[in-house]
Amino acid sequence: MLNLTDRLNVEVPKQIEMLKTKGGPDDADRQHAVTACKRIGKEGKPLLFGGDDVKSEELFRELVFHLAVSAFVPGGVRFFGLHWSLE
Repeated sequence: MLNLTDRLNVEVPKQIEMLKTKGGPDDADRQHAVTACKRIGKEGKPLLFGGDDVKSEELFRELVFHLAVSAFVPGGVRFFGLHWSLE
């Protein structure tokens, strides 16, 4: 099983490509990313420490989406030593 950073290295680029195909994130995507970030902040312990597999997967998907949207801002985004950017 891949650890969190390995999974992110696989999934975030896929999400970035999906967003690129539609011309980049729109306002609804950006709002969803903000909401996801808040949810991860409140409920994110399963991502780091394990637990409920269903909730962990939901939170992981939210994290991937948030990071992919954030990659579109100037300078991109860094998380756990990883970096995604369009530059």
